[in-house]
Amino acid sequence: MRKMRRDKFFIYLSIIFLLFSFSYANEINYPPSKPTTPNPANNATGVPVIVNLSCYVSDPDNDVINVAFYWVNVTFEGEINLTNISFYWINGTDIGIYDLINYTAESQLIGIAYNVTSGSIAKVGTLYLEYNKTYYWYAVANDSQYENASEIWKFTTAINHPPDRPSVEGITYGYVDIAYTFFISSSDPDGDRIKYAFDWNGDELIDEWTDYYASGVIVNVSHSWHEAGTYYIAIIAQDENGMENISEIVVHISHKNIPPFCSLEASNSHGYIPFNVTFFISANDEDGYISSWSFDADNDGAPEYGGDGSPPSQIWYVYNDTGNFTAKLTVVDIDGAINSAEALIIAYLLSPPEILDISPKQVSAGATLNITIAGKNFVNDTIILTDSPYIDVIYTWFVDNETIVARINVDENATEGKINITAVNPDGQACENCLLIERVEKTDVIFYLLIILVILLAATIGAIWLFRGRVVYAPPIKEIPISIDGVCVWRDICLRFFVMKNSSLAKNANFPSNKNLGTITAKEEIEKIEKAVKKANEAWKKCCIRFHLKKTCCGNRSRKNIFGFLG
Repeated sequence: MRKMRRDKFFIYLSIIFLLFSFSYANEINYPPSKPTTPNPANNATGVPVIVNLSCYVSDPDNDVINVAFYWVNVTFEGEINLTNISFYWINGTDIGIYDLINYTAESQLIGIAYNVTSGSIAKVGTLYLEYNKTYYWYAVANDSQYENASEIWKFTTAINHPPDRPSVEGITYGYVDIAYTFFISSSDPDGDRIKYAFDWNGDELIDEWTDYYASGVIVNVSHSWHEAGTYYIAIIAQDENGMENISEIVVHISHKNIPPFCSLEASNSHGYIPFNVTFFISANDEDGYISSWSFDADNDGAPEYGGDGSPPSQIWYVYNDTGNFTAKLTVVDIDGAINSAEALIIAYLLSPPEILDISPKQVSAGATLNITIAGKNFVNDTIILTDSPYIDVIYTWFVDNETIVARINVDENATEGKINITAVNPDGQACENCLLIERVEKTDVIFYLLIILVILLAATIGAIWLFRGRVVYAPPIKEIPISIDGVCVWRDICLRFFVMKNSSLAKNANFPSNKNLGTITAKEEIEKIEKAVKKANEAWKKCCIRFHLKKTCCGNRSRKNIFGFLG
């Protein structure tokens, strides 16, 4: 009985042990597997500086895993090439380096990936690294009870490239105390952000930094100078890793400039194509000189004329197309100030000319004369033509759109007939056979000469008849006892005069010569001589009377005294 009870005790004890052993066996936990498959891959090069770290983790019990990522930071007493060293684990926490001593290896936590499913990728990041640097790292998988560390992996980041030379747009000439805006941009081959530095006065010291901007973004920066001078400006583009590139510009700053003056006038603001216009230009600069100019005749944005220095005083341009055109003159002074002047030009399509009348309608052979042509749609360059080989158009005057005067020469051998007069405008439109000169008269030149000779002969005969009794002559009496106040005795008296009216003394008289005698023309003197003639009776018939006196009488007595005696 007692033996049976003891057997039952051992049976129960065995069952309890088996149950306890089974329960304990079910509670045994295995550590996670060592992390593998790193990214970036072990020994990778050219890795971007912006990166995530990851690896593959698993657990035999399919436990959820927390994965911690660490950097391995190593310092040496001397210089060591870190890219060639190899690590090993001294124990679960200490790290060794093969064949090297006098170093310190420390782990630095990067980050932890929590609750990672067994058989998946654990990741930490995003990380911003340095260019051209070798990094060592490892991962530790932990299932909350056990943990397992990976091997130590390494990778090297890409080489950093500097940003492009900054592009700068802005003034090259300016004035003191005026803020000018500059537009700067640069691109970075690595996609880094860029900030810009400015040395505004050329002293090789940075005067201003901007914030960081994305690669390729245009940045606006304004600056002013308080003194006149030439400034050498440096603009530096620097990426986030310190790589730089530089551009330089030169800015000339002067005191405030007075813009140049210019004016533009057209000889005619409207006309028919082809429309020839003369532009009159005036330009000057009060506080300097004009450095360049341009002239756009048809406002198409492409100047037809231009150059350095001041513009000419006149420019000629022909408009061959119809339309409204704004001719524009632009001048720039030495300080960069700009001014412009404009003139509106209207070019029409020319209508055909019309000849309505011609005056005179008859011309003569050998004649040179002006003819007046009346009509419509004439222009300054309208040409007058004829169909006769005997008519030569010497030149024409454009009076207005309805009148042209032409000077023509008719050949002396021209025959009678009708002649066509044609007006041709510059665009080729013409008025043909519009009006005819009715007849060309050929007249004998000798006939006209005979008529002229007859007229001259008649005029000569008439003049002789008119003056035949108005000139008298008689030989002088050598002594005439006449005195003036009892003083002077006249020995020779010679009087010659023109009697302005018929006189009986002048009939049948001869024409004398006029030798060394003065001329009497006053009306009063004529009357006194006529009175004296009447008193002298027969003695004066032999006197020479023609309004002349010989000045040798009575010494230098004046005519007045002599005529006092004659009176």
